[in-house]
Amino acid sequence: MRDLRGLLAAWRQRKGETSVLVTVVNVEGSAYRRPGARMLVHADGATTGAVSGGCLEADIRLRARSVLETGQAVTIRYDTTPDDDIMFGVGGGCRGIVTVLLEPVMPDPENGLLQILAQCEMARKSVALATVIQVFREEGVRPGARLLQVAGEIATGNVHSNELLEFLKQALQTSQTASVPRMLEWRSGERSASVLLEVIAPPVPLIIFGGGQDAGPVADFARRLGWHVTVYDHRAAHLTYERFPNADERVCGPPEECATRLALGEDTMALVMTHSYHHDRELLKRLLGRPLRYLAMLGPRSRTRQLVQEIQGEIAVPDARVQALRTPAGLDIGAESPEEIALSIVAEMQAMLAGRCGGMLADRPGPIHIPRNSEEERNIPPMRDET
Repeated sequence: MRDLRGLLAAWRQRKGETSVLVTVVNVEGSAYRRPGARMLVHADGATTGAVSGGCLEADIRLRARSVLETGQAVTIRYDTTPDDDIMFGVGGGCRGIVTVLLEPVMPDPENGLLQILAQCEMARKSVALATVIQVFREEGVRPGARLLQVAGEIATGNVHSNELLEFLKQALQTSQTASVPRMLEWRSGERSASVLLEVIAPPVPLIIFGGGQDAGPVADFARRLGWHVTVYDHRAAHLTYERFPNADERVCGPPEECATRLALGEDTMALVMTHSYHHDRELLKRLLGRPLRYLAMLGPRSRTRQLVQEIQGEIAVPDARVQALRTPAGLDIGAESPEEIALSIVAEMQAMLAGRCGGMLADRPGPIHIPRNSEEERNIPPMRDET
């Protein structure tokens, strides 16, 4: 759920208060955050999250006051393309146009957006949203009206227009293939509406096999990205809150039982770092045959090669799974300390999730924000090799 976990945590702490949810709904040109980025503006003016690099937040806080007073959602368009914006506008100088939706979050709603997102986070379910951003000549529909679909089923909505409602239902049926938020246009005669379609996936599940001291920084980095972090180790003494305060789960069990004690699905990220040859072998024996999203092994390449050869002598392992095993884990950033190594590993995981190679942005031709598997992405030449 990207950075939503922090927003939901802040919302739970202030659940009895009215706040304003701010969402980036459209970007033209350059901008620090992309559509789907969110922040909360609380009644006292405090904020959680960010929708820019800091250039829009002060103005958004001011505008949020009127949203709190009126209880009505509004759409705001920030244009930082003119030269005089640096002096007389918001001062971003990003040369982009950012449209944001500000909507009130009422205390303790039965079917409010954040309530549903919090429930989906706990149940680790995806939710698809079709949110009305702008509307023209359609009575009874205002910005902020939406239809939600949880795990493939329509959950709730407040769109009081039969034609627009059917349009949103059809859009949600195809939304599961949408990798990034996108704008849709609905028209019927002189009536029209702009709609943001987005799919919010559950937190990325990461399982760290090994509860050593060097696993702590990996768990910390991953949790700051909003991932769901599980640490698995056969030693209960290593699975303490003091050692892993940011882990969502700490599971104790032998390597031989990992497949029965853990949920190992196609979306699972797995990192093996027990520092025990025997335990690594037993874990790999049970992980290599599974179509995990990511599987990596800490340690020298020669050690992992020997482990794999021994496992292949005992069980059949698909060649594709062996080739997908990342070893040594991490990007080449010259990491030495546990924190540097953790940064290297989590950066590789994030690059894999985004479909990127993990190179330097300065060496990347074209814009950096291009949807994964888009036509633009496929046409970009590979980064130059400096070696």
